[in-house]
Amino acid sequence: MSGPDATLSALDRGLRMRLKSQYHSALRPWEGQSDVQHPDGIPGPPNPDSPLPPVPSPYSKDEVLAYWDFCDRMVDGAVETLDFGRRNSGFHWYPIPKLEHQIVNVRHVQHHAAQLADRVRAAAGVGVRWAGSRRPK
Repeated sequence: MSGPDATLSALDRGLRMRLKSQYHSALRPWEGQSDVQHPDGIPGPPNPDSPLPPVPSPYSKDEVLAYWDFCDRMVDGAVETLDFGRRNSGFHWYPIPKLEHQIVNVRHVQHHAAQLADRVRAAAGVGVRWAGSRRPK
C-alpha cells in the first residue's frame, strides 16, 4: 500500500493506539477485582503455566455491594460529560446517534436486571414484585 491509503492506514493505526492508551488510562480498576486466566468468566482451556485460577470465584454480598458503590460514584461525572446531541454513538461499528445509543443501553441494562431477577427467583424462590402490585386499591 502506498500514497494516501498508506498514510490514512498509518494515521488510523496511530489513532487507535492513542485511543486505546487513553481508554486504558481512564479506567479505574476496582481493588476487589480478581486476576484470572479467563476474566469474562467463561471457562476455556487452562494455561498450566499460569499461577492464576482459570475463572473468578463468586463474589460475596459485601464485595458486590462494594463494587456497586465503586460504580455508583462514577455515574454522575460520566453522565455530565455525555453529548446527547452527537450524531454518532462513539463506536465506529455502532452507527446510531448518541441519544439512541443511551436508550438502547438502558434497555440492555433492564434485560440483564431481568436475568438476575430470574436467577434469584429460580435459585432462592425469591420473587420480584411488579411495581403496579404495590399500588393501594
